[in-house]
Amino acid sequence: GWRIGVAETCFELDHVVPKGCEMVILSEHPIRERENIIERKLMSYGLSGLKNLKVRHVVGNPVSRTDVKNALFSPDESGTFPQTFSIVAAGEETIEKFGVNMDKLSIFSALMSKDVCNEHNIEPRSLVAELVDRRLGQQVRKSHDNFGYISSMELMGLYISQVVEHPEMNAVWSELLRFTGSSLFIKDPRFYTWRGLDTTFMEVVDAANARGETAIGWRIGGKTRLNPRKDDICNFGVNDGIIVIAKDRF
Repeated sequence: GWRIGVAETCFELDHVVPKGCEMVILSEHPIRERENIIERKLMSYGLSGLKNLKVRHVVGNPVSRTDVKNALFSPDESGTFPQTFSIVAAGEETIEKFGVNMDKLSIFSALMSKDVCNEHNIEPRSLVAELVDRRLGQQVRKSHDNFGYISSMELMGLYISQVVEHPEMNAVWSELLRFTGSSLFIKDPRFYTWRGLDTTFMEVVDAANARGETAIGWRIGGKTRLNPRKDDICNFGVNDGIIVIAKDRF
């Protein structure tokens, strides 16, 4: 899908992906219109161009199986076919597709794209749809474990309301959302404690602080818990992890 905000997505991805990665944008919007928007946005941000990410525009319907297959499995400039995919179905801002109807199109496009990849014996690394109604996303996840969704309008609403009530939180959100800032990670507990050892969350917090990180919870036995009490006891196994805010994953 395509809308004006996709241009900013390209700029953010350019900072974090390895050089040579390709982003294929399939939409019925004219290619020249999309290119003009990206060029204007680059100029407004004072950028000369993208350094790592290659953007390839394809005209087609994101809910057409033929168009999706042609977009995903077209050879690149070297004549080779891609073998690794991350699929994102972004909502297009048109009146007739707004709301739940747009959500259904995004979900259909994402799941169909995954099925097309599976036909070629390729499992996408990630599968994400942008939705308005997160309840619909939760329903889909019950039958598709690898399906992810982003309720962007709800996130923006929560962000705005929180910053209005607590202006000091703007600095925290800016740190989390900008590409040079910190991110959320689930890290190996051995960075902070020993496996199989009863540890208070306060001890985990102290260990994280010593690494310049902030521990906010854990994932034990497949269950996630955020903001536990400092005196709560945790005991980590092989597949468990500690949730932290940090600059990198190691």
